[in-house]
Order: sequence, then C-alpha cells, then structure tokens
Amino acid sequence: MPHAQRDALILVSDSLNLIEVAEAIAGDQVAQVQNWIGEKLLEKPTQEQLSDWNSHPDNLFNTLIVQPFVLIQAVV
Repeated sequence: MPHAQRDALILVSDSLNLIEVAEAIAGDQVAQVQNWIGEKLLEKPTQEQLSDWNSHPDNLFNTLIVQPFVLIQAVV
C-alpha cells in the first residue's frame, strides 16, 4: 500500500523478464523502457487493479525495487 500511495508501483507484463526490465530501468535504457511503455508492457496499476488486489490478498507477485520504483509482476 505505501508504494501505491506514493505512485511508485510499476506493473510489468508477464511477457517480460522482470530482471531485464529492472536492469533496463537502472541502466537508463530510455528507448527500451519507452518502447515497453508504448506497448503497454509497463504501466502504472489502475485504481481498479489496486482495489482488486486489496480484495484478494492471496494474489502473488514477484517484486523488484529499482529506486524510486517498485516493479511488480503477477505470478501466473
């Protein structure tokens, strides 16, 4: 919740490798990150998603912190 409240969550598509995304963000690979954003593979969670996740605490996520962001990816 605190990360969502400070708008720091980034939802990573399950089609991407979470570690590669973290490395791209940390390494300032702007073109790659913008490409993922443009393809909606990286996005901020919607208020509906946040509410749904809070209603279903059994949902699992892999997470990585890349200051100041917290990358989250649903476990499928």
